[in-house]
Amino acid sequence: MVSDLSLLVGRKNIYSDERCFRLSDSANFTALQDRVVMIRQPREHVFSQYQFCKLASDPGYRTTLRYLRGLPGQTNFHLANSFQNWTDEWTHSPRYGRYSIYEDYEFCYCPHNLQASRLACQNDNFCSATVDLDAAKRSLDAATMLGVTEAYHESLCLFHAHLMVELPDHCNCESPDWNSYKETKETHGESYEGSIEDMPAETIAQVDAMTQQDKAIYQ
Repeated sequence: MVSDLSLLVGRKNIYSDERCFRLSDSANFTALQDRVVMIRQPREHVFSQYQFCKLASDPGYRTTLRYLRGLPGQTNFHLANSFQNWTDEWTHSPRYGRYSIYEDYEFCYCPHNLQASRLACQNDNFCSATVDLDAAKRSLDAATMLGVTEAYHESLCLFHAHLMVELPDHCNCESPDWNSYKETKETHGESYEGSIEDMPAETIAQVDAMTQQDKAIYQ
């Protein structure tokens, strides 16, 4: 999204970081500030979190893990060997409280309502079973532009309409150009087969239980 919005407003005019929504005013712009929020299907989001940690193919993440001795074969590698085992751990022995991916025992994310927690949190470093859903919804209301990852093309066209005077041809769903649009796809080097829907029903139920507030936000 940063790459695609940069084509509209320029990269220097975009502030992006993995922080609480309330801290988005950390950007020091003199002009009016738009706040952009993208929401993602919670099940696939959690599945992707585990794949990110398991593959460790993102250059920055991998470099830090190597320094912390957290890669496979190193002394501090503790990541569960399967997605099912990972969700079991977080279901039966969650690590609530102060939280940072590089301070976590497995050097991975807290899968409990990661989207809603970013919208509601007052402090970047925390992990809890529940989230203040009303606070998360207030953040959504405060966002200038709201998109859905599974409707990325449509979302970008909405953003384009908000930011620019005219819409490009690829935003006309009745135009052949609609199908020619190519979005930026940042995969962090990840390449894996399957999806959360391929997992056992018990595992999917565990993910749903850990993302109830995320599901409410997504809906």
